[in-house]
Amino acid sequence: MFFNIGSEKRLKEAVAEIRQFTTNILNEKRQALTTEPIDLFSRFLNSGHLDEKHLTDIVISFILARRDTTLAALTWFFWLLYKNPTIESEAVNEVKDKEKSDSSIYDEVKDMVYTHASVCESMRLYPPVPVDMKQASTDDVLPDGTVLKKGMMGQGSGGVNHLFLI
Repeated sequence: MFFNIGSEKRLKEAVAEIRQFTTNILNEKRQALTTEPIDLFSRFLNSGHLDEKHLTDIVISFILARRDTTLAALTWFFWLLYKNPTIESEAVNEVKDKEKSDSSIYDEVKDMVYTHASVCESMRLYPPVPVDMKQASTDDVLPDGTVLKKGMMGQGSGGVNHLFLI
């Protein structure tokens, strides 16, 4: 951002606003922090190993990274429930049973086995993260002995550098 005019200036202002928003989130979390961390942000805050800028970057990453994937996962989940009334009924009954509980919300959700399985199955059928295709740039042999020829296509697996042959 050399000149700080036009779109450069708007970008700088937008980034400052996002950073201020995340700083507010962190400050609220610090004030509400209990002795026992119950979520990921609390664990980051309690670790003591991260400076303010690093914590802010983590919060921004979580906000940006989960928006589209969460939206996609929930959209397919609710569509599948709509298409399968019996499963929808079971999930609704499970949620209603937990509403009567005196447990913490975390414990209630953790014990919703049927709903959890339904969400997992919907993500198996309709993964919210796009396929990460890889192509061999040179001939190679994987550690298990699989021979890869230049140009072969495959799917990456969570950052693992190998190919699943199709």
